[in-house]
Amino acid sequence: MGKVQCAQNDMLLQATASTYQTGRAGTALRRGSAIGVLVLFVLLGILLLRGRGAVASVRTVALGQPTRGQTVASLGIDPRTGHAVVVTNSSGNGANFVSTVDVATGTLLKTSAVGPGLTAVSPATRRGLIFISTSGLGGDGRVTLVRSRAGTVDRTVALPQDPGAIAIDEQIDRAFVVGVNGTALNVLDARTGAMLRTVTVGKNGNVGTSPQRVAVDTRTGRVFVVNSNDNTVSVLDAWTGRLLRNIPVGAFPISVAVDERTSRAFVLTIMSRTISVIDTATGRIVRTEPLAAPAATLAIDPQRSLVFVPLLSPPFSGAGSHVEVLDARSGRMVRMLAVEGTATAIGVDGRHGRLFVAIAAPEDRRRNLTGPARVSIFDTQRGAVIQTVPVVADPFAIAVDERTGYALVASTGSASAPGDSWGWVPAWLRGRLPFLGSKKAYTTPPATVSVIAPTQ
Repeated sequence: MGKVQCAQNDMLLQATASTYQTGRAGTALRRGSAIGVLVLFVLLGILLLRGRGAVASVRTVALGQPTRGQTVASLGIDPRTGHAVVVTNSSGNGANFVSTVDVATGTLLKTSAVGPGLTAVSPATRRGLIFISTSGLGGDGRVTLVRSRAGTVDRTVALPQDPGAIAIDEQIDRAFVVGVNGTALNVLDARTGAMLRTVTVGKNGNVGTSPQRVAVDTRTGRVFVVNSNDNTVSVLDAWTGRLLRNIPVGAFPISVAVDERTSRAFVLTIMSRTISVIDTATGRIVRTEPLAAPAATLAIDPQRSLVFVPLLSPPFSGAGSHVEVLDARSGRMVRMLAVEGTATAIGVDGRHGRLFVAIAAPEDRRRNLTGPARVSIFDTQRGAVIQTVPVVADPFAIAVDERTGYALVASTGSASAPGDSWGWVPAWLRGRLPFLGSKKAYTTPPATVSVIAPTQ
């Protein structure tokens, strides 16, 4: 009996030990699983934070002392050579400059002096040329052709009127240049720059029609010219230059852009606060969409059929501004993107799904800077901010090289002062209050280009 009892006790002890060890193993397994899950979440968090923190690097390229105090007029990129061209204007009638920058390295290649009144730039990438419109002092003007690889002036072409915006159809080698102070659209050979014809645009060829912008739909072979003073859009045949029709739109149309995938042209009217959507094949207005505020420019993501319209905000309002997003097919608003500041320029990288919004440096009412200028990078599909990076004050224009995903932001070399909360104190009184320090002087830097390189 004693032996049986001892055997039962031994079995009970073994079972208890086995249960205890099994419990320890289970607890260890659960702890190991929990630690594994925790480590996984930590790694994912690190990857996400690294991804967000490494979205973009910024290199700033000074365009040289000649551009000090000059205003950026326009910016263009030739993706075939990987070079960008920036045109800058002087405040008077002195020499103005064309600067060529290597996008990949952020290197200033050349800065050349040209005539006064630089107003627009457009690349003819297949020919390796950059077309730059140049206003003359006597009402006449010219187009300057610059070799994008070398940054050298190739030739100049005289025009009968002051030229403005330029659009190029490389399929048929035509360059279209508006005459901003008259009624003309100039048609040039994009291979040689030779003048082919001048076409009268606007209602009945009214004097002072003032064509402002031009865009081309290469698929339908149509050219769209915005005439600000008579509230029309002229539609021309790209090959023959023949005027097909004038389309009435809202008050003071100021900008036009074409989405070839949806066969839509979008025309902004700043006084009516609308955007007119035109079928590029038929010339019919398919929708007029009201905007929440006036707007002067727009950009298109053709990959996702979206149109981005930065709305103008009143100065010193402190309310920031917004970018209205429209569906390119219907013209209806999809969403509104909030911008923390005053948007000054936008650019779209359709290939990588990014929207770049330049934001002016904030100022107080005495024009003292209270922070840096920035560029916010949005995901175009979700409308979310990926990252915001600082750039030089007064960003004026953005151009995107979709091959590399780089964005270039051209900033004016205008006079500015750092933040000075005591700037309102008169100089005679400030001199008697040494603890306030001396008044911070205005500086006038050269114009710059910030190269934003998002990490893939």
